[in-house]
Amino acid sequence: MNRQPGRVENILVIRPGAMGDILVATPVLLNLRNAFPKSRIAFLVQKRFADVLKANPYIDELIEFDKESVGRFWGIGRLKKELAFLASIRARRFDLALDLLGNLRTAILCVASGARERVGYTYRIRKFFYNRRVVARNPQYVVDFNLDSLRMLGVPIEKKDIYLPADESDKAFAGEWLAGRGLGENRLLIGLFPGGGWSSKRWPEAHFSHLGDMLSSKLNASILVMGGPQERDSIKRIISLMSAEPVEVQGFSLSRFAGLVSKLHLFISNDSGPRYLAVAAGIPSIGLFGPTNATNANPTESIHSAITYEGDCLGCNKLTCADQTCMKRILPEAVFEESCRLLKEQGRIS
Repeated sequence: MNRQPGRVENILVIRPGAMGDILVATPVLLNLRNAFPKSRIAFLVQKRFADVLKANPYIDELIEFDKESVGRFWGIGRLKKELAFLASIRARRFDLALDLLGNLRTAILCVASGARERVGYTYRIRKFFYNRRVVARNPQYVVDFNLDSLRMLGVPIEKKDIYLPADESDKAFAGEWLAGRGLGENRLLIGLFPGGGWSSKRWPEAHFSHLGDMLSSKLNASILVMGGPQERDSIKRIISLMSAEPVEVQGFSLSRFAGLVSKLHLFISNDSGPRYLAVAAGIPSIGLFGPTNATNANPTESIHSAITYEGDCLGCNKLTCADQTCMKRILPEAVFEESCRLLKEQGRIS
């Protein structure tokens, strides 16, 4: 076991974005709080993702970085803003800083914190910004990847739960919203999420439509096509291609959206952040993987499943792809069969 840090009063956790990456970092906060119950824990996050953490009980301070406000191009104005932000981090006098991303910006932030214990991963030259270096073990589930930063400090891992930003009022709202659309507790509810940060990760919209119709006609399921502002047009196209009449779920805050996800019986999505809302709520889920590694992103619990097409280009990590062979060849029939298997195991269908 590695030597634990000495006196720790102020802790900084750095994970600027995005939503899914922040959610899978929340087990680090839980275990930090258990190990250092009297310490002050701050989390540095991009302002546009701050809502993911605002209800988190293990954080004392959210440090929001407004990436858009500093500007895209370097100049004297941006330099002043960047230096002022680094100075504000330094002034907080952190004892321990954990960089859970490990790009150049976050490595600089880690050093700028002035923390005597700086934890980060052994990525190229950036590893020299840290004095506690974590060997990145790949492939492995991303929650364990993040928790390795605590393991190397000798911090015991007591829980691996993702914190869900949905309270009882959000769940109550979700129940009322669904009931108002005739979707009471006796209905089989299946959510489809067509979004994904990379275009290469997105399953064809026609496949989602076909799957939705199969689930509706063969299982008598109510289909919710779900997303945020970025998925608005995709949702409408998917619904327009369906014979069934799904429910559009769009335009909600993160906590309201999480409340609706918590009412589902199955969540089917590309490799995307919202899937971790289902994981946190204990809702069975299916992830569709092509350019990303399912071992890294797929939860280890048996109620979660990953589907891939075993092509030569699988796991290429390309942000864009003209062919999208790996995603196109995941057939709706295969996803339907896996949906039936998970629902039978949960006693939702016979």
